[in-house]
Amino acid sequence: MTLRSPEYVVRPVQPDEIDSAAELLALAGTQDATAFSSILHAFEDQVRAGAPKAYLMGALVAVAPDGTLAGAALAGPVAASHWAKDVVRNAGLTAEQREIFPEILAEMTDLGVHPDHRRRGVGRQLVAEVHRWAGKAGYRGMVWFFPTYRADALAFHEAAAPVTTKPGKRIQFRVDDLDIARDLSDGGLRAAFAPVRRGVKVGWDVEGNMIVVNLWPETMPTT
Repeated sequence: MTLRSPEYVVRPVQPDEIDSAAELLALAGTQDATAFSSILHAFEDQVRAGAPKAYLMGALVAVAPDGTLAGAALAGPVAASHWAKDVVRNAGLTAEQREIFPEILAEMTDLGVHPDHRRRGVGRQLVAEVHRWAGKAGYRGMVWFFPTYRADALAFHEAAAPVTTKPGKRIQFRVDDLDIARDLSDGGLRAAFAPVRRGVKVGWDVEGNMIVVNLWPETMPTT
């Protein structure tokens, strides 16, 4: 799908744009452009091997009127993240639950906008398109994490997300009587969450931690 605005077009990255998209993703500060380029080339290899592109996602780019790339976002199933693998492994889920979890929660891992194109709605367009992709791919929710040490990033993500964790508080995904939680008490990161499917809701416990409920489909095994 291509998202159009009066100035920018948001669409999937093309193979010949991978290195340029990687430079934009590196602006997020989590990895360098070489690492992102390797990730995106690996994604293209998986697609060529027959993996479902809608499920894997990969990168979206925002294209400026002059044809240059103005921004990029990287997203996919949450289990591709190291934090998710560790958290899910230790959450007490059954093997079947662990297998299904990646199919219900998407994660936007990185987002970068070129300085020349900031404050023009490019980042919001990228977030909105990732959310639309997550719905089409069958996910039930979308999560991402953002740094607290950058004032510009903090303000953007607080404005772009439907709901964010409070500083130093964790995010929990309720599964029956179990919680898949990521501890953010060190204060370096905060979490943003966007429901994708109707019925998925966000609440708060007495300590101020975010709790996501109804993320699990009704057919999800719990024993």
